[in-house]
Amino acid sequence: MKKHSFSKIILLNESGMTEQIIINYAKQKHIPTFQMQHGLYFDSDENIPENVFQRIIPQTSDYFISWGNIFTTYLEKNHFNSNKIKTLGSIFFENLFEQNFSTSKNLNNILLACDPLAFNRFYDSLFNQKEEYRFTIEKICKITSKTNNKLTIKTHPQKNQYEFEIAKKINPDIEVHYSGDIQHLIQFNDLVIVTDLSTVIIESMIMQKPVISIRIKDHYGKPEIFNYCEQIDIDSLESWLKSYYSNPNKRNELISKGNQFLKIYLKNQSNSSDELLKLLEENQF
Repeated sequence: MKKHSFSKIILLNESGMTEQIIINYAKQKHIPTFQMQHGLYFDSDENIPENVFQRIIPQTSDYFISWGNIFTTYLEKNHFNSNKIKTLGSIFFENLFEQNFSTSKNLNNILLACDPLAFNRFYDSLFNQKEEYRFTIEKICKITSKTNNKLTIKTHPQKNQYEFEIAKKINPDIEVHYSGDIQHLIQFNDLVIVTDLSTVIIESMIMQKPVISIRIKDHYGKPEIFNYCEQIDIDSLESWLKSYYSNPNKRNELISKGNQFLKIYLKNQSNSSDELLKLLEENQF
């Protein structure tokens, strides 16, 4: 900060120690800071205290770069100045929107994208919660083996809780990945299952893949995306899969609902980086 002159500073969050230091220096030097939305957030009323604590609802950033009108409205509802919100879309998905994904089917292939430490707060670390996660992974492995589906498991990078050991004990043919590009796996599977909330839901929707959520944690309320992405109780998964594969229209319905959500959640789908560049070039801040 002493060696270089910056006109603006972009941050992915304001809760980290480094980010707090940067924001403090930026305010001393009157440099505007922009916090950029970088994930799919739990935009529910029940999760407002958590979002304030995590600084997902900004407290010290000068401006916030939102993916679309839904999260912009959520910020306004929670008293973040609407004049400080820049609704520009997401640069993270622009390359996906530039590609043409077919809706061809690989009917036997299911991808499970799971995050054992999602949200990572005290409640999430309790023994009973960890046991519920283990039980869910085990049950999915058993059900997909029973229905003769080829299952691939991909955990959140650097977060795992013995998924490999659980899966291989049930079915040695189940693939488990702890790292690597999940978009490649999404492309070669016909159905995507996530645990709770994950940005993988949006990636799957963009790639024209049907996606559902298995809810493990029920204390975070219902974010907007679950009006467009089905949530299935683990005890209902087997019957849901049988219904899904026996009803050809079900797949198209899930993809159609995903496209509806993308339309209202992500602004400037193919040119968000251009809009961000225009913002950074402005001299009014």
